[in-house]
Amino acid sequence: MRKIVKLLGPAVLVFLLACHSPKSGVETDWVFVEGGAFEQGLHQIVVSPGGDTVQGFTSPNRVVEISDFYISRYEITVAEFRAFCEATGRKMPDPPRESAHGQQTDLPWREDHPMLATWEEADAYARWAGGRLPTEAEWEYAAKGGRKSRGYRYSGSDDPAEVGWVAENADSTFHAVGRLKPNELGLYDMTGNVNEWVNDWYNPEMDHLVGRTDPQGPPEGELKIAKGLSWYYRGHGDDGKPLPYGIHLPEVRYQSPPETRNDGFGFRIAKDPVSSPEAQSEVPSENLKIAPLGAHSFLHVSYLETESWGKVPCNGLVLIRNGEAIVCDSPVDSAASAELLDWLQQEMKVRVIAVIATHFHEDCLGGLDQFHQRGIPSYAGGLTRELAAQNGFPLPQQTFESTQTLVIGDAEVRIQYPGEGHTRDNVVVWFPLDKALFGGCLVKSQGAGKGNLNDANTAEWPRSVEAVKSLFGEAAIVVPGHGDPGGTELLDYTIALFRRS
Repeated sequence: MRKIVKLLGPAVLVFLLACHSPKSGVETDWVFVEGGAFEQGLHQIVVSPGGDTVQGFTSPNRVVEISDFYISRYEITVAEFRAFCEATGRKMPDPPRESAHGQQTDLPWREDHPMLATWEEADAYARWAGGRLPTEAEWEYAAKGGRKSRGYRYSGSDDPAEVGWVAENADSTFHAVGRLKPNELGLYDMTGNVNEWVNDWYNPEMDHLVGRTDPQGPPEGELKIAKGLSWYYRGHGDDGKPLPYGIHLPEVRYQSPPETRNDGFGFRIAKDPVSSPEAQSEVPSENLKIAPLGAHSFLHVSYLETESWGKVPCNGLVLIRNGEAIVCDSPVDSAASAELLDWLQQEMKVRVIAVIATHFHEDCLGGLDQFHQRGIPSYAGGLTRELAAQNGFPLPQQTFESTQTLVIGDAEVRIQYPGEGHTRDNVVVWFPLDKALFGGCLVKSQGAGKGNLNDANTAEWPRSVEAVKSLFGEAAIVVPGHGDPGGTELLDYTIALFRRS
């Protein structure tokens, strides 16, 4: 499995993982999909539109391993594709004049409806938006709910008409995206509405050559695979009940020439958690590292010189939404903080509206003065300000008791005091848009020791982390104060580490 991020080596790299195209302002609503193993092609026999039971309509039956990835919450719309055309000088295609069944149509483009695209157009859009088309295995894994799957036959329900536009409810046409019930991951329209192009070639004779870890499909073919099927097909039998093995099952694959464009083919896009080396750029300093974690969040790492532990890498988090940013824990000193702020303001073109100190130690608020000099307000618990004053550290400006909610763009950021642990005052930060939890020094990285216990309450520490897990157990990204980010397994590891003591 790929790690979310691991920063290694002496070079200081910034992985610029854009969540929107800077030329257009179009922003993709990404959903993080935690990787895992699943049985692809679970159902090999389906009921076809003609009512007969058929084989060979599905992906190969095998257990595959999928790494973490992101996928768009919705099918790409006409409005989004139009923005792509305007930004790149590409001519906006005309609506298809023939349906999937050879009938003449006179469809207008509707901005909130799925873009009816060829495979090449879908692929070009995905690359422009900083992503790619999902693989068939990724698409199927996400449609089934990934690690959050409840075992539904269709994507989010045992009734395809509850989660998708099918013959019984579609009124003979496709519909605007996101109008029905989502699946377990919050993904819409993965059942019905329109077929969705994936990256794979359709070439069943070569399926056995494809690996079982992040399978990419056969290396060649004449047809491309589409998933989810469309509004045209029935989801219920003659008795009015949902088909248990209907053609809208996530396992089912449709195949068509890449140049196909009709009222039954659209797409959604995917991307990896960390961008490719082509998207890397350097920061001219050895004092700071920055790397993407989620669609709207970045890890920042600065280095604190200590007598007991030597040069210690210290994690912080940057949250970005709609041109605004919040920093969780300042870098360790004024110089590294200045570099971070310059990067955010000059390279990312965002306005930093707040910095949060998660406890009173130097690795959390050592650079606050740089933020204050630039007119950026700082937030911390009241006890953090009191303890910082006692120890001669920079003082946070705005204080709260147990919880505080800030807003960037249209997204909330919640600061929560869960109880004593690493210090008496430690808080965590929750960013639901990315399902990202900044645990700070309350949370340990996998395999870490107990660290600095000078101000710790080791008896309360596991109970405080249990409180964090009960509040934010849906986290997909967990960032400790030091060491590699991970998932909620870091919470479990921290609980076990201090419970043993």
